Amino acid sequence: MSRYIVFLYGSLTAIMVGIGVLVVVLCSLLGTAYVVSDGGLLIRVLRIIGGPKVVEPSKVRSIRRVRIPFGVKLFGASSHGGYYVPGLGRTFMAITNFSDGVLIGTEDGRYIITPSSPDEFIKAVEPST
Repeated sequence: MSRYIVFLYGSLTAIMVGIGVLVVVLCSLLGTAYVVSDGGLLIRVLRIIGGPKVVEPSKVRSIRRVRIPFGVKLFGASSHGGYYVPGLGRTFMAITNFSDGVLIGTEDGRYIITPSSPDEFIKAVEPST
């Protein structure tokens, strides 16, 4: 009987942890947004992912479409956000899907995001040369 109780508690614990992870991921995905304004680009993510990031237009050096890289996670609470080390080096990622990535290179670092219309987004954010 005691083995059954231990198994039951272990199973319930695993289910609760799974539900907790699912809630964090869903809240993170729903809380992710990219806002372009005259003041720059706001990458809005939950604090648990790394908090909001502001990219000033004067600091943007390059912007281009990329495939979402596979990398080693350094910081972040879910698979869609945090700092990664793909082939690019340390890059902050705030993605809502695994395609249509946009890499933004700035003086301060790199960012990968997944706006719904990447080409239009690039035109809106691209530094004028």
